Amino acid sequence: MPSLSYAALFVLQALAQGQHFNGVEIIARKAGATTTAIANRYYFSLAFPTSDEQSGDAGDETMQQKLTFNYGGLALKYVGQTPTGTAKPPVYAKWSQITNSTL
Repeated sequence: MPSLSYAALFVLQALAQGQHFNGVEIIARKAGATTTAIANRYYFSLAFPTSDEQSGDAGDETMQQKLTFNYGGLALKYVGQTPTGTAKPPVYAKWSQITNSTL
């Protein structure tokens, strides 16, 4: 789970007011990477926050947060790596839950 962020305030507000986001993007980078290369990029369209859980143990430096969303569509960009660490060509996948088809 990612640590709490400023963006979480907007998610909590949308959750409390029953609102949605036109899009939510989550970017994942390879742990321990020496560059800021993006390994995975997720884009959720028509994202409705449904849950916001926060937790932490005594001695933890930061709180942890788990956000849950329902969404209308998903697009994923995956960039793999070769054994030497160079990026492979990206692979894309897209799906619409609204039309039950690829985008």
